[in-house]
Amino acid sequence: MEFRQSDEELFEDNPEEYIRRDIEGSDVDTRRRAACDLVRALSRSFEAQMTEIFGRYVAVMLESYGQNPQTNWRSKDAAIYLIIALASKGQTQRHGTTQTNQLVDLVDFYRQQIVPEFQRGGIDQLLVLKADAIKYLMTFRNHLPREAIIASIAPLIDLLRS
Repeated sequence: MEFRQSDEELFEDNPEEYIRRDIEGSDVDTRRRAACDLVRALSRSFEAQMTEIFGRYVAVMLESYGQNPQTNWRSKDAAIYLIIALASKGQTQRHGTTQTNQLVDLVDFYRQQIVPEFQRGGIDQLLVLKADAIKYLMTFRNHLPREAIIASIAPLIDLLRS
């Protein structure tokens, strides 16, 4: 599930294609997508156990990121992807995620991990994490408080201009 060198090259060389594959969901044949699908499948049958196990992985990855964000940004990227895979139980293109894992606190994760990416100074710093933040917001838009969505509009406009 970790962001690979080839993903980084695609992000830098052809950001439109990266977005098409990643955010729009046409990355069907990638390792990352297969890993997300595996997490979703395991979570359907063993929701509590998988949430506990993968929750520990997320904590370790976020701790690694916290020690050195410039070097360990891939850890936070993987943590965000793991949360998205773990929490999304059902979704549609039009409405985003329609069913979620109730054991994952989406709002708390949003406030602690996603909002700082929107507020990070320097629009060109850690761009992959900003793209991940947009994906998180887009995926869970119906499960976040209205105030959080409204507060995210101004940073989103700045990011889209970039």
